[in-house]
Amino acid sequence: MRIGPRRQWLLAEAVVRLLVAMALLRFISFQRVARRWGPMVSRPPIPAEASQSVERTARAVGWAVHTAARPLGATCLRQAMAARAMLKRRGVGSLLHFGVCRDDHDRLQAHAWLDVGGVPVTGYPLADDWSELGCFVTESRSAGG
Repeated sequence: MRIGPRRQWLLAEAVVRLLVAMALLRFISFQRVARRWGPMVSRPPIPAEASQSVERTARAVGWAVHTAARPLGATCLRQAMAARAMLKRRGVGSLLHFGVCRDDHDRLQAHAWLDVGGVPVTGYPLADDWSELGCFVTESRSAGG
């Protein structure tokens, strides 16, 4: 597969961000990592519709993280953390959601997913049986994001 230089750089950034997320969660407790994200809100704000440029950015970041995550074996939380950091660097706000559901053996399963203005970035598609526990909000740096 041939991709242009912009996508190559984006993919390289995704690899680095995923490795950082994996290291953080391996050596630092989730509670300490999450403290840096601010308070978790139980009701996510209704997102404003993303502009076309923000939607393009969100979809490109989602593609890069998803593509880089497969060979690294990065789980949903690590993917969401990497994409969140990439979007934040670009001034794009996001919602990092956490939820749970029961599997076929009645065991509790956890999941993390990220979106921007209603645009899915990581952790999608999301089944209907997931119950959201809360989310972390990252504000955009500009009114357009």
